[in-house]
Amino acid sequence: MLSEDERRKLDGIQHQFADEDPAFVADFQARVRRLPRGDPGVTARSRVYAVMIGVAVLLGLLQLVDGVVGGALFMATIAGGAYFARHRDLRRAPPG
Repeated sequence: MLSEDERRKLDGIQHQFADEDPAFVADFQARVRRLPRGDPGVTARSRVYAVMIGVAVLLGLLQLVDGVVGGALFMATIAGGAYFARHRDLRRAPPG
């Protein structure tokens, strides 16, 4: 967030640009309106998969440090399954 002083300075710069080159400002504003909002290929489900991967890897490492090899292998399996599910989900996403 900008302070009041910074906001006034920014407004002054914007007005200076608008006075000096109005065509540039109009072109810039038109380009900003055409920018995509967010990444259309990343769905909420793929974000959940990413979190699952992170949690499974962390728990697997903790279990490995604690000496629970079976639990660590289980967590590695969960992380691998989530990785491939996320990869499949991202490939199926509609092109942006």
